[in-house]
Amino acid sequence: MGDVLTGGAFTARREARRVRRAEEETQQQLTEMQREERQRRRNLQRASLQRQPTLFDLLGGPGDV
Repeated sequence: MGDVLTGGAFTARREARRVRRAEEETQQQLTEMQREERQRRRNLQRASLQRQPTLFDLLGGPGDV
């Protein structure tokens, strides 16, 4: 009877470790995805700022005769 309980406790500990590792891996993936999303947003914002015409472009500069 004691062996069954010990085996069950061993299995429970092993399962708890497996679940904890899976949770840690999921958290790492989420963190990486969030980092990639922030980088993507920064890149989009930077590209958007580069494409916006300046007031000088809109009013015409000295070379726009």
